[in-house]
Amino acid sequence: MSGDSAVTSPPRDLASRLANYRLAWLLAGIAAVLLLTMPKFIYVGDPVTIRMTTIRLLTSGEINVPGEVAHQFGDRGQYFFEHPETHRFYSKYGVLNTLLYAPPLLVEQAVSGRLVPFDELDESGRSLRCLVLNIWNIVIALMLATLLFHTAKLH
Repeated sequence: MSGDSAVTSPPRDLASRLANYRLAWLLAGIAAVLLLTMPKFIYVGDPVTIRMTTIRLLTSGEINVPGEVAHQFGDRGQYFFEHPETHRFYSKYGVLNTLLYAPPLLVEQAVSGRLVPFDELDESGRSLRCLVLNIWNIVIALMLATLLFHTAKLH
């Protein structure tokens, strides 16, 4: 009787291989779309300020930004908030966003030998940062797609 059920249902190994092929095709499709639609420029705004905090963390070990830097970015509290007791400025986007940019900025530092804020980059530095961030975006998207794929497979 147990032999009949093994004949009617596909072997577990075959099902696993089919799932791996589906995942590979899914990831290839996602990577292709993201590669074809990568932005060519870095847009100034929220992510630039988050990356400023990340650069500060990686270069000095501090998670705050100097007051003169914080004041360059709009009204008080728009991008950075001031701690009332220490008078240090912190990103309003939290620590996780700061840490999320650490891997690509460390790669940029390893390739270029330096890590500076966006406004201090020359054209080749901006191109490198844009490329590294685009690749990081693809890596994060592929990791998320893999996680969601395996989550959907759970019974």
